[in-house]
Amino acid sequence: MLHTLHTLAEHHLGRGEYSQAIDSATHLLTLEPWREEAHRQLMMAQLRSGQRSAALSQYKLCRQLLNDELRVEPSPETTALFKRIRDARPRIHLPASTTPFVGRHHELAYLLRLLADPTCHLVTISGTGGSGKTRLALETAARAADVFLHGVFFVPLAAVNSLETIPGTVAEILGAALSGTADPSDQLLTYLQDKELLLVLDNLEHLSGMDAWVSRLIQACPVVRLLVTSRERLNLRGERLLELAGLTVPPTPDEVTGNYSATQLFLNRAQMILPDFVVNEGNQTAVTRICQLVDGLPLAIELAAAWVRQLTCAEIADEIAYNLSFFSDDAKRCARPAPQFAGCI
Repeated sequence: MLHTLHTLAEHHLGRGEYSQAIDSATHLLTLEPWREEAHRQLMMAQLRSGQRSAALSQYKLCRQLLNDELRVEPSPETTALFKRIRDARPRIHLPASTTPFVGRHHELAYLLRLLADPTCHLVTISGTGGSGKTRLALETAARAADVFLHGVFFVPLAAVNSLETIPGTVAEILGAALSGTADPSDQLLTYLQDKELLLVLDNLEHLSGMDAWVSRLIQACPVVRLLVTSRERLNLRGERLLELAGLTVPPTPDEVTGNYSATQLFLNRAQMILPDFVVNEGNQTAVTRICQLVDGLPLAIELAAAWVRQLTCAEIADEIAYNLSFFSDDAKRCARPAPQFAGCI
């Protein structure tokens, strides 16, 4: 039973199921209170679930139990974990979200499980422009903030044109000072070597040689996790990939639109323009058609929803059908705008 409970606690920790890990470790400690492995498991589960004070208190309880029962001090491993938790000052460096997060529940759960896995160091979210890679990465990072002792950091790279400037860009966001004549990459890796944090590297597909730079970072910094957004995977060993498609779209206009994330997103963004906007029998077919025409692409849906003040949903759908190229090329630009949508991007 002790072995089974220990295995269960490890299993739940590795999957990010921290409440279940707490239950298993707590049960184990009722059977063998002086078992230090279980105390460490419980401390980690408490820490990962945002209960830092409880994790610190658990160490004190462990120390007291070991002294009362065996007249010994906690092992160096247990004490080292306590010091890591005590000395850590987590920071969250993420841009504020200005809109609600819609859909992607399965993708979000999958990413959170990957980030909880101690053997996973690199996760890449790939997909076309406008598919919501950055938004999903930010939501994942925000929900995983408690998992990392030293915090989570968002590093936008779309405006970075040279691989040589990346160490300085990352260091500035981390608050790490790079100085002297030493190689900036070496200085950054030295700073990150013992940091348990998450770096969100956003839009790096245009940087030649980025795969080698990421590979070096992973090798030099074993407790740093990377969440990358890119149109293409990095093709590195151990890379976990999530290929992002469009949001779920009703197959027919008769389906209940509220059950599909594409139409939920359209409704949410439309209500930001017109608070009394609703999807009803009069516009349900048109809303479904809009989402189908753009293949559930989030950016295209948001752009379309922005026009509900000027146009009916049927008119919006007709405009898109009239000129589908408006939403092509990753929904970031239109080579020949349709009349009503000219200049909307």
